[in-house]
Order: sequence, then C-alpha cells, then structure tokens
Amino acid sequence: MRYFLIIVVACLISSCHVTKKYERPDMDEVIPLSYKNSHDQDTTNIARVGWHEYFNETQLIDYIQEGLENNYDLKTAIGRIDMARWRMGQANLGSLPDLNGNIGVGHNNGTLIGRDGASYSAGLTLSWELDLWGGIKSTKKEKLALYLQQIETKQSVEISLIADIASAYYRLIALDKQLDIAQKNYQLRIENLKTVSLLKEAGLLNGVNESQAEALMLNSKALITDLELRIDIQENALSILLGHTGRKLSRNKMFSIPKNHKWSIGVPSQLLRLRPDVRAAEFALKAAWEQENIAKTNLYPNITISGNSGLNATSITSWFSSQSLFSSVSGAISQPIFNRRNLKMKHKVAEFTKREKLYAFQKQLLISSNEVSNALSTLTSEEKMISTKLLERNASENSLDQSQKLLRQGMINYIDVLTSQIQLLTVEMDLVDHQLNYHLAKIQLYKSLGGGVHH
Repeated sequence: MRYFLIIVVACLISSCHVTKKYERPDMDEVIPLSYKNSHDQDTTNIARVGWHEYFNETQLIDYIQEGLENNYDLKTAIGRIDMARWRMGQANLGSLPDLNGNIGVGHNNGTLIGRDGASYSAGLTLSWELDLWGGIKSTKKEKLALYLQQIETKQSVEISLIADIASAYYRLIALDKQLDIAQKNYQLRIENLKTVSLLKEAGLLNGVNESQAEALMLNSKALITDLELRIDIQENALSILLGHTGRKLSRNKMFSIPKNHKWSIGVPSQLLRLRPDVRAAEFALKAAWEQENIAKTNLYPNITISGNSGLNATSITSWFSSQSLFSSVSGAISQPIFNRRNLKMKHKVAEFTKREKLYAFQKQLLISSNEVSNALSTLTSEEKMISTKLLERNASENSLDQSQKLLRQGMINYIDVLTSQIQLLTVEMDLVDHQLNYHLAKIQLYKSLGGGVHH
C-alpha cells in the first residue's frame, strides 16, 4: 500500500500539466474598433433598452408578451435547458464515490479444503476514482458550458421571436396602409370612368378611352383583392409566432417606433457581452476545449481506491458474531494498452472539434458585426429614399391634378391622365414600402446589437 501511495503522489505532481485552463482566443482580427460607416466610440448602446421601452405601443407589447408565453420554438429551447441542467447535475456526481450494497446466499457442495453447507453474506462496497488528471473536473466544466450554451440559445430564440413579431406586426400596418391607398385609388378610378363616359357623350373622347378607364378601374379592384389576401396570410403568420391558430389581429394605423430615438450602437467589442448567439458560440468552444481535456486524460492511468465491509456466515443466526465481520481496502491502477490507439484517435478528433468551434465562434462574431453595419446602411439609405419619395409624391399629385383639369378642357389626351394616375399609385405604394423597410431596419439594428433580453 505504501508503494501505491507513492505512485499516487507522483501522479498528483504531474497532473497539473495534463489539462489546460480555457483562455479566450485573440479576437482583434475579427472585432473592428468601430462599425462600418460609423466612427462612434460611445459605449452607450440601445441593446440595453428593454423591449417594453423600445416598442412603445401597447398592442405590440401585448403581442410580444403573448408570443413569449406561447411560442413553440421558445418552449423547445426551454426544454433543452432543462435537459442540459439534468446532465450537468449528473456530471457533478462524478466526483463522489460509488456505494453499492449486496446480499447473497450460496451453497458449498464440499471439497477437499471446504465443507458442505450454506453461506450467507451481506456487505457494502465503496469505490472512488481519484481525479488525478482533472478528467472529472473537465467533465463538470463541459456540462456547465453546454448548459450555459442552451441558456444563451434560448435568449437568442427570444430575441429573434421579439424581432419577428414586431416585423410581422409592422408588415400588417404597411399592408393596411397600402390597402387604404388602393381603395382610395379604386374610388378615384370609378369617378374617372364616370368622367370619361360624360366626355365620350360630349364627343371629346372615344370608346377606346372609356375601355382604358374601365380596365384601370378593374385593375384597382383586383389590387384590393390581392392586398386583402396578403393581409390574411400575414395575420396567420403572426398568429403562428403568437402560438395559436389564425385570427383577426387588431393593430395601429401608424408605425410606432419614435423617429427621434437616439440610435446609440456602441462599439463592436460589446457584441461579446450583448449578443446571446455570440456567447452561445463561445460556450460551445469552452465545451469543446474541455472535451479535448477529457480525451487527453483518458490516455493516462485510472487510479481507484476500493473498500469492502460486511458480514459472512454459515447461518443467519451467526451473522452478528464477531467472526462473521470482514473488511478490506485496496487500490488499483489501470492503464489502457490495446485501446490506446483508439483513445489517441479520439483525442485528435477532439482537437479538430475544438478548432472547428473556434472558427464558428469567430465567424459568428464577424456575422454579428456585419449585421449591425448592414442595418445602419439600410437606415441611412431608407431615410434618403423616404425623403425623395415624399417629394416625388407631391410632384405626382400636382401632375395628376393638372392633367385632370386639362382633360376636362380638352387640351390633353386621356393617356396623359392615365400615366399620372399610374405614377401616383406607384409612388404611394413605394413610399409605404420604404417606410416599412426603415422600421424593419430599426428592428434589425436592435436585434443585431443584442437588444430584447435583460443584460
């Protein structure tokens, strides 16, 4: 036993060099000092604004809350957290000794050195594997990292859900606005058809002009039908996010994110703390790091200390006599021999897996930074487009008004009026699309910065 203890002490001295403590890799090549098209070094970040405050409309807030309570993707993510928590608890038991109880009854048929008769035994066996190389400790760290990864994944699902609900809600508002434009345009086309019919009777226009006016009126009616269908489909899409079947959903008539909101985006290095998908990728790297440590410790001997104690007698009545007691303590060292090549291969695979998770972590951080830059570029572009479309709409309204006056005086062809009407409808529809894109970019910016969860 003395030699066994000497071996154990020697193993303890050398064990500190087997496993490696996790160190975050250098991310300077991946993280820029500032976002593209932005040189702001202010660390103020709208991601720290809660979604209740960011989306300041009561109806939308109610929908988001409903989605967080009922969405099935989020429920699945929560279930995975529970599974990872259970596995972590199992790993924490790995450092405790194994205790087994046994009761046995036997019969000896008689031999040259024994006698015929029954034997009764009962005892406890205690076995404890020494964590000399840190394998059990690394297993605990691995399960903890995987558990925290699932928590971050759940928060990432939550952020995406909030953004998806808000985006679907604003798409409904945009479709409502376009439907309102189409209905007004339809009424205008009906009035134009009446005007063309009167001008035809007066001899100022012909039947071709009347047919053209009627075709445009029917085209406007078809557009209304198409928009009503798209609204119904969009309501169903939002209902799925809320966790229930399709229904009519009430909503505002205007986009509700305030235009005077200060868009503080902070610096890219904050994504390591604020983006849950980035944090999840790092926890996956930590888990792979510990998996390599575990694979490396498997190449070293296992040292186990065992103890047995119990009762053994030829009759039940003599169990509690002093002669029936027995106990023993032993130590064992096991070293893989024929399986060593397979263990080396598993260690090599663990190294490759760790490298793969590192690349995935770096890629996720790079994607996150680019998403913020794309959202900023979209905001800038859509602001310019909205200003331009507002001027274009004013010009188109003036053009249509002048064309209708000149048509009544017989000074222009009806084709000029049709062109003005079509141009105005196109501009109004485009303006709503750009307003929607502007607000979707606000949502995307908030999501890309990691907004929507409590930090």
